[in-house]
Amino acid sequence: MQGQIIKALAGFYYVESDGQVYQTRARGNFRKKGHTPYVGDWVDFSAEENSEGYILKIHERKNSLVRPPIVNIDQAVVIMSVKEPDFNSNLLDRFLVLLEHKGIHPIVYISKMDLLEDRGELDFYQQTYGDIGYDFVTSKEGLLPLLTGKVTVFMGQTGVGKSTLLNKIAPDLNLETGEISDSLGRGRHTTRAVSFYNLNGGKIADTPGFSSLDYEVSTAEDLNQAFPEIASVSRDCKFRTCTHTHEPSCAVKPAVEEGIIAFFRFDNYLQFLSEIENRRETYKKVSKKFQNKEKPMSQYKIAPSILAADYANFEREIKRLEATGAEYAHIDIMDGHFVPQISFGAGVVESLRPHSKMVFDCHLMVANPEHHLEDFARAGADIISIHVEATPHIHGALQKIRSLGVKPSVVINPGTPVEAIKHVLHLVDQVLVMTVNPGFGGQAFLPETMDKVRELVALRDEKGLNFEIEVDGGIDAQTIAQAKEAGATVFVAGSYIFKGDVNERVQTLRKQLD
Repeated sequence: MQGQIIKALAGFYYVESDGQVYQTRARGNFRKKGHTPYVGDWVDFSAEENSEGYILKIHERKNSLVRPPIVNIDQAVVIMSVKEPDFNSNLLDRFLVLLEHKGIHPIVYISKMDLLEDRGELDFYQQTYGDIGYDFVTSKEGLLPLLTGKVTVFMGQTGVGKSTLLNKIAPDLNLETGEISDSLGRGRHTTRAVSFYNLNGGKIADTPGFSSLDYEVSTAEDLNQAFPEIASVSRDCKFRTCTHTHEPSCAVKPAVEEGIIAFFRFDNYLQFLSEIENRRETYKKVSKKFQNKEKPMSQYKIAPSILAADYANFEREIKRLEATGAEYAHIDIMDGHFVPQISFGAGVVESLRPHSKMVFDCHLMVANPEHHLEDFARAGADIISIHVEATPHIHGALQKIRSLGVKPSVVINPGTPVEAIKHVLHLVDQVLVMTVNPGFGGQAFLPETMDKVRELVALRDEKGLNFEIEVDGGIDAQTIAQAKEAGATVFVAGSYIFKGDVNERVQTLRKQLD
């Protein structure tokens, strides 16, 4: 049978086919290949009476979003509110850049019109975006005809009223709505998971709200094309690779001065360009002999902790680890304050970077980690993990990590509940669950921490998020199976690996995961 996934929840995929919905699971071979079914996927599946079915094949996707994971989209309604939170053209342009890059038609919808005091500014933005070619609507009546026969995603900053709008256009949904926090200026996350609903011969999807947006544009040329009015004018630039910053005979800058291109749009373009230029490539320091040797990443990843390695021969140790096939090198940074011990700093990361293509997974067990992020990004970190217990600025720190071109990861200690990081799960690529108390050697694996891993798996599925779950502490040939069963996918092991034959120990762990 063939159908489309309309909901993913707690490991189940609900497939609609010929007006019926079937509960299915994904075959194990998808996980082994690193393929994950997403809402919107067209699939082949089996369905037996009175039992759950299985997804057999995922058809080719025409487009996809990562955050949240949803595919095969025709258009996206970007909701911006007049107030609470205030209208932000920079954030709107980030959404538009993402959608243009993905080939998804954007529709701009302005919510909370009852809070508008002066229409002059809104009229300016409506005229500007309308001239570019975007639909810019302010009422349910103006929006409904645009949804007919289309697969439409509703997206926007938390608190702008996505669920409220969907309840207006499709009252049967009865989605939960939330209040705005005065202290944070944003709403509670009321959307629990990505789901499709039938409407006007098409489908609509509400998506979990979020406070930041990561667009996947990586070159100046792609960014240029994601601003339609800039792309149109840039055809008259003297140089095809013109970035509209310093090049002679640029056609875009005069167009800004003449008002053909809105100044605020060009200003946002320049900011995004600066962010692109300061991303990962600026910091990556890998020797040429290691380039073009990428290998596919398996679903499960082993991360030997070099804290247990021979400090006097780090270069030899990192090469020895890479030869085992371990995917990550876990680098523990300790400051003697957040934890009792002192280990090493960004200089060690920088010295090792030219000698390995392994993923450098840097775990900052330090107070106020936000003060050290640029140093580790510049040194060559691929992932930076920071403790929620170590900073009052966890939101800003995680967003800073991503802006540096590094994957952000949040860490919780054994005594910290998952509740403490629920509000930042949408910002991270990884959650590290400590399975011992950090900074104290010789501890035994704490099996009760597996409840947190299970809770995180359920939250990830429920909210349609996309992050790895890493465990660190007391991992050996016996405990790794418990962590795998709970749902972890990245396994940090130090003493177990380095107290024996390194290659043999890594392969023993690998067998437990196969």
